[in-house]
Amino acid sequence: MTKTLYAEFTVKPGAEERVAQMMRGLTVYRDEAAFQEHIAADYGREFNRELVDLIEEDGSQLSWLEPLPAVPVA
Repeated sequence: MTKTLYAEFTVKPGAEERVAQMMRGLTVYRDEAAFQEHIAADYGREFNRELVDLIEEDGSQLSWLEPLPAVPVA
């Protein structure tokens, strides 16, 4: 089952446009291991290194989203 990640953070004033550019696109991971590979890769480390200078927190707050159960249609 694929995994979808939600990231929360507060963008510093003046950094909104750059962060919006960085957040374009959606990445869906096949599992936790795929996400770990992603953040360990050079591009993942560079992304996080740049992001930390543009946000108020020391990093983003990450949450894995769980699919909702199917609702029967009447």
